[in-house]
Amino acid sequence: MTGRWTRVDRWRTFVAIGDSFTEGLDDWRPDGTPRGWADRVAERLALDEPGFRYANLAVRGKVLDQIVADQIPVAERLRPDLVAFCAGGNDIIRFSCDTDDLARRFDDALARITATGAHVLVFTGFDLGQMHPLIRRLRGRNAELQSALDDLRVTAHRLNQSEELNRTDELTSLANRRGLNAFLERMANADGLHGYGLMLIDCDRFKAVNDEYGHLIGDRVLQSVANILRSLPGENDFACRLGGDEFCLVMHAAPEELLRYANYIVSTAQSLRMTQHSPPLITTLSVGAYLVDPTGDWDDWYVCADAALYRAKRVGGNRVEWQD
Repeated sequence: MTGRWTRVDRWRTFVAIGDSFTEGLDDWRPDGTPRGWADRVAERLALDEPGFRYANLAVRGKVLDQIVADQIPVAERLRPDLVAFCAGGNDIIRFSCDTDDLARRFDDALARITATGAHVLVFTGFDLGQMHPLIRRLRGRNAELQSALDDLRVTAHRLNQSEELNRTDELTSLANRRGLNAFLERMANADGLHGYGLMLIDCDRFKAVNDEYGHLIGDRVLQSVANILRSLPGENDFACRLGGDEFCLVMHAAPEELLRYANYIVSTAQSLRMTQHSPPLITTLSVGAYLVDPTGDWDDWYVCADAALYRAKRVGGNRVEWQD
């Protein structure tokens, strides 16, 4: 491969799965083994990434179900950063083929691969027009398969958008409890929550704000809290409105870092409160912090962080309490 290669993500591991297209066609090494496009991509990626690892699992002649049964489980175990998935061509050229059913099975297989967290490279259907006259007669099937896959993508995109809305708090645009549950499930299926901390954040005397100024002002206070929390999480952290005036922040951080973030939240709210804006932009905040035990579950972590939060509220709020 020649030319300029640029990418945002760093891929340290690459697995290619599929049939002869990925295994290698009409490009032979001196020893007589095929070298496919995936091998060439891997050679180029390896130049920029010391210790790069690559496996080409593709086998010529395999149909989709065989690739799903034999190759995808290996990819799931290896959990690479990048997966190339090309399948279905051998199904198309069979005597009979239900392209709608093939598209659904392809999409199910793709969902399994994306669930590993890898970036996934897929391909549009290849053009049969330059092949043997008998094969060229199957161009219609190929077009039908591509159309069915496109329809599935559109439907999946709409469903994903709807699901994202269901997991988002309408007032603050933070995640809601559904979003939190999805995050916890995703982390459990990955590496778990080793090295994570949990903060519970609660507005001090929030009911008094609602009683004196009304719920519209109370909503603005909640949005101000959300803006503070939104500025903190990293790529693998999570901010959420649990309900009412209670929020949580799950962060990958050492105890001293977690405390620093917690104190930042409290001090930022206090600084905004000191502006003496009327009606208020925000209340002071109380925070309960806890380094999660990865062998426990959400209920265990919540009880511990909530105990710290209760201590902070009991002595007047506007402070951080830590739970060992």
